[in-house]
Amino acid sequence: MRITNSIMQNNTLYNINNNKVAEDKLSSQMSTGKKVSKPSDDPVVAIRALRLHTNVTEVKQYYTYNSSDAESWMKTTQDAMSNLTDIINNLYEQVGKGAKKGMQSSDLKVILEEMDSLTQEYYSIGNTDYAGRFIFTGYRTDTPLTFQEQTQAQFNINEDLTAKDSMDEIKYTGLHDLDKITSENFMNYDTLDDLEGKTDSIVENTLHRIRLSYDNINDTAPTLSLGGNPLTDITWTEKVDDGHGNMIDKTQNATVNQTMVSINAAGKDAAYAPLGDNEIRFIPETGELLLGDNVYKAMMESDDTLRVNYDKSQWAKGDLNPEHYFACTKTVPNGDPAKIVYNTGANGENTVADQKIEYDIGYNQKVQVNTNAYECFDPNMQQDINDLRDAIDQLENIENTVANLKEYRTKYEEGTDEYKMLTRQIAAAEKAYGYIRDDVQKRFEHAVTKKQGYLDEADLAITSSGTRSARLDLAKNRLMEQKTTYESLQSENEDSDATEVTVQLKSVQLSYEAALLATSKILQTTLLNYL
Repeated sequence: MRITNSIMQNNTLYNINNNKVAEDKLSSQMSTGKKVSKPSDDPVVAIRALRLHTNVTEVKQYYTYNSSDAESWMKTTQDAMSNLTDIINNLYEQVGKGAKKGMQSSDLKVILEEMDSLTQEYYSIGNTDYAGRFIFTGYRTDTPLTFQEQTQAQFNINEDLTAKDSMDEIKYTGLHDLDKITSENFMNYDTLDDLEGKTDSIVENTLHRIRLSYDNINDTAPTLSLGGNPLTDITWTEKVDDGHGNMIDKTQNATVNQTMVSINAAGKDAAYAPLGDNEIRFIPETGELLLGDNVYKAMMESDDTLRVNYDKSQWAKGDLNPEHYFACTKTVPNGDPAKIVYNTGANGENTVADQKIEYDIGYNQKVQVNTNAYECFDPNMQQDINDLRDAIDQLENIENTVANLKEYRTKYEEGTDEYKMLTRQIAAAEKAYGYIRDDVQKRFEHAVTKKQGYLDEADLAITSSGTRSARLDLAKNRLMEQKTTYESLQSENEDSDATEVTVQLKSVQLSYEAALLATSKILQTTLLNYL
């Protein structure tokens, strides 16, 4: 085959062009640090690069954003709950002071004011927010835990209780109007004979009680159900004689007598008077259900849930918003919709426990970041304060009554009818004072146990949050390792070796320059080019 000048020219130009293309490619790799600048350079590398880029992006989202946001939320929660335990410990200390013997009502009132202040701070922690979202209010992160001002809002509340776990025992001593005696009317208070009977009637009533989460409830009788059935009848077991001197268990049945007594209308003595055996008495001002003996027995034998349905429309500043605790319905006057339903499942159950805010922190992996209010902010805390306040007020009242009666008596000589009357009145008042003073101390002692229970609740919530936080830390460590691994694989796949590229580029440049030199010599012009 004859090698013509044309063939030689074409071959040399082709080789020069290839060297130039190779030089440009290597120069691009040198400047960008990447093996490929377009998919056609290496389809395999390009496809692998897209896959690894997706993996790196996902891991960065989980590690840099999701897990960091979750960590910040949980850190804010844990800091808030740490303050919460400090407050409860302070309350525990104050209650311990009040439980000491010999405390006067004035001293107890100082302690109570400190406890009340701590309680308000306790609930205010529930309004802690993170990035503008309230952290203890479940899905309703735009709604604070407590009412921020005095509010009128009609709520129908379903409060679920385990009856036997919610019951406690209280004492009440009626004053029988002893505190209404004055220096002008003491002789008209009662005859001596009647007063003797009145003195004997100063007794301490023991009452079984279930206390609701709120006081100042609307004065409409609540609806009670036990185990999902209306509480109209009760069943309990009693020891009875079988007629042969043997005591056997016998099932008893009775119809419940539900009543309502308002303190404002009838007075405290009527509200806390002894109950009928089958009676359930509702006191709207205090949110208490008082139980007769047979009702108490039936409740103690039942493991069913007691649901109390009641209405409340007046809310003080600092009151807990029921939509964060209970299955409830809010009436909206002239609103659309007219009623808003909160936390109520298809079967009427309370679904507040299902309000878990979760963050994606990995492939098919989530972590709950929120702690719900019901886990650490017990509504009964404020009711405890109200109980103690009522008891201390009654103690202060009877202290003043005793002191006033003794002062009245100093104006009369011993043996006079006035002196005798006041002496009997003082005896009745001192008897009442003894009962009430003992009751106040026992309420403080009981409050010590209650505060320990609240502390246990808070500690459990802290432990739960800490467990989730530890899980998040493990996930973050794994994500960091995955991020490093994917970035390393991505670098190995995409990044060029600078040393190798430099050597190759230098070699190609030398080849290119040599090709140009050789071509210039081979393709020299002769006279034959002009023939």
